[in-house]
Amino acid sequence: MPTRSTTVAAPAVELVPDRLYRLGGVVPIDGRLSWRRPGVTGFEPISAYLLLEEDNALLVGTGVKLHRRLIIDQVRELLGDRKLHLYADRNEADEIGNLAALVSEFDVEHIWFAGAGHLLRWFEHDDFGGSAPGEDRVTMHFLMPADNPGRTLIRELNRPSEVAFDPNHRTTLMNTRLTVLGFAWLYDAGTRTLFCSDFFSEGKLDTADGSPVMSAEERSTLDEVRDHIYTRFEWMRDAETGPLIEDLHKFFDGVEIDRLAPYHGTVIEGPDQVRRHLQMALDVLAPDAALAAAPTSTQETTDHA
Repeated sequence: MPTRSTTVAAPAVELVPDRLYRLGGVVPIDGRLSWRRPGVTGFEPISAYLLLEEDNALLVGTGVKLHRRLIIDQVRELLGDRKLHLYADRNEADEIGNLAALVSEFDVEHIWFAGAGHLLRWFEHDDFGGSAPGEDRVTMHFLMPADNPGRTLIRELNRPSEVAFDPNHRTTLMNTRLTVLGFAWLYDAGTRTLFCSDFFSEGKLDTADGSPVMSAEERSTLDEVRDHIYTRFEWMRDAETGPLIEDLHKFFDGVEIDRLAPYHGTVIEGPDQVRRHLQMALDVLAPDAALAAAPTSTQETTDHA
């Protein structure tokens, strides 16, 4: 069972002893989160994840600016003498809101990026006086999954498909359509963790002090999963979902996954919970389910009246 560290006011949550920690805080679900259906209440964990090796550490995501001091304190408590590397796969504030602050605070030398857009633009609005750090200070590693179709369309065919943040630890990019403003999830075989970006993010808390890790006894319902998928990924209502279903089968067939680690929503912990949430996602994305979930013209008229 995950345990909590005891020094920081809002401590990190240990997911794999001495190897993987969930960092970050929670925010209220009060109508301001665009990825939550109107009327949903509770509290939303917004997370980053710290992978530790003897000499290096990889922070997967950086959290939101609201949690900046908290994230910095949590990283400092766990980092020790290790060198910190940063990874991001979406160019959105809920994932990279603390990018510049962490680079400055911990003298980060390597940033690994597997997304679209100009990541360094974020530095222009943050802690570097209007400009990004130079190549003499930070090395940017632009990534692309080995099976991404874009490799046939761009010149940079030698982009790495692994995050080699430590000689003894590499994490692997997995190409996906199941994300917004990105094209990859990150899989860590050492901890059997799938960092699934903004998918599988349906889990929420009833109280602000609840655990950000969904226990074996907790249950999201199929309706909750459907509502969340079609709110966060509204375009999926009208999409040809066959390729999305293929993506899910590709990830989970033959790969051991003990936990799903999204950037927002609770961590889904344990193989049984992982399989359960996978099956619910497949049920939602099945063509007949997608058709049934789409609002009728009558419902649309009622909703907007």
